[in-house]
Amino acid sequence: MDKQRTLWIDQMRGICMLAILLFHTEAYYAGTDLIPYNYYVANVLTAFFFLSGYLFHRNERPFSLSRKLHAIVRSILIPYFVFTLLLALPKALTTDHTLPEVLINIFLGKGSWFVATLTMAEIEFALVLSFRKNWLFHLMPWLAIIIAWLLTGRLDDAHNYWKLHNSLIAYFFLYAGHLVNRYKHLFSRFASPLLIPLCLALLIPLKIYIQHSHQSWVVDGVEVTCYPLFIVDMLTGIILLIEVSRLLPRWYALSFVGQHSLYYYFFCGAVPMAVATLLHHLSFDYAGFYWQVILCFLLNCVFSTFIVWIITHYFVFLPKNKLT
Repeated sequence: MDKQRTLWIDQMRGICMLAILLFHTEAYYAGTDLIPYNYYVANVLTAFFFLSGYLFHRNERPFSLSRKLHAIVRSILIPYFVFTLLLALPKALTTDHTLPEVLINIFLGKGSWFVATLTMAEIEFALVLSFRKNWLFHLMPWLAIIIAWLLTGRLDDAHNYWKLHNSLIAYFFLYAGHLVNRYKHLFSRFASPLLIPLCLALLIPLKIYIQHSHQSWVVDGVEVTCYPLFIVDMLTGIILLIEVSRLLPRWYALSFVGQHSLYYYFFCGAVPMAVATLLHHLSFDYAGFYWQVILCFLLNCVFSTFIVWIITHYFVFLPKNKLT
């Protein structure tokens, strides 16, 4: 049972990571998101937060705040500083920022918005769990999402240090994942392949509506325009991803991406930018044919996987399991 659960989790993370890599491929190679952001990007990002909540704490042993904080530092914070500092000089050379500015941003939690968000959300969640109060456990996610709603449009992203605003949104989905794991004996009764067409029947008209009504689901700079609709969209997408991942046969390549998704995330901007620059230099510019994007995406997958393989084999001081 544990192996089966690990498989669907790894493959779901793999699907989400490849979706993010595709988004960055379009952004750097084609210069725009050809598939609209609202259609899938926020869904896969919140799915990562959900899975982090699902794997946050094993219920068979008492929760230890010190042990969990140590795990957060080792599995998320140390890789954050290692890889953002490693990429600091290339970032300074390829952007308008100076090296001191890049370094300051790293220490302010702006080196990787997603990893900073995950770090803060997990610390907040760990603190709440340490109180061992059920009423607080169930109250805090709703309080967090209300505060996030109130801060939207009011907190400037330049002053959103360590992505505190984003972490309030992530906290809600951490809670959802942890809740499903805590009561998985109940939720498992509803697991069924029939959920896939049901979720699609809800998501397709919902996506069409939010796109035509110009809703914004941007979770990076926190530009969510309708939180109730956003939550429905995200939770439905998560259910769809879970059921699809459960039905997929074992695919080693997808599982590898999922197992090392945090490492892929650190390079999902740098690699697509480098590959796009190379293709443009070779006069292989995007000419309106999506097969060109697919080719660029495959190159990004190959180069990213090669880098991650090097890291997992030679950076032995880094943890093996990612985004857990």
